Amino acid sequence: MDYKLPKKPEIQIKTRQPDKRHFAVVPISVLKKNITAGQYKTLIALASYCNKAGFSYVSLEKIGQDLNISKQAVHKHMAKLEKLGIVKTFKNYYPGIKGSTRRIVYNEKISDKDAAAIAGEPAEPYTNKEINQLLREKYPKQNNSLQASGKTSAVDQTSLSDNEIIASIKSSVSTPLERAMVQRDYDAGLPMYIIKARYIKG
Repeated sequence: MDYKLPKKPEIQIKTRQPDKRHFAVVPISVLKKNITAGQYKTLIALASYCNKAGFSYVSLEKIGQDLNISKQAVHKHMAKLEKLGIVKTFKNYYPGIKGSTRRIVYNEKISDKDAAAIAGEPAEPYTNKEINQLLREKYPKQNNSLQASGKTSAVDQTSLSDNEIIASIKSSVSTPLERAMVQRDYDAGLPMYIIKARYIKG
């Protein structure tokens, strides 16, 4: 009996796309602020991802990779920049889909709405329909269980797993943002009774 060795599989090497960022624009007002070198570098990294109105959707993990520091260190620097009014953060965070929207404040007299108009794009780059689709793709099993189980009846059944309870809580809220916030709280390790109290009314 003849034995033939299988052909060697072809190895496809994925080449990393070159970084096309060559400069970053930061507000001149930071010269009057008391910030550290780490905070300044974090601001520069954030600015390198911003559109012309200062909005960015980059994650803290990505900024950390650029600076070769931890996400926690980036978060600490960003918190200081927010406290000083250099950066504003909008909590429209979707786990695994996008980071929070941040705006570098170049001019305090320009409102967030006007800044979005200057950019020629909304502050939130996803529509509700797109977010729902992305959530369905990310959590297919949870969404299937939602369709089968109804609105909130499963939340009080202690025999259900945490994932099933979270899926039921998600089905009881009205917006994609709230569903993402439920998942964020669960991923952060909040006790289930606190998550229920936050999002299940009555």
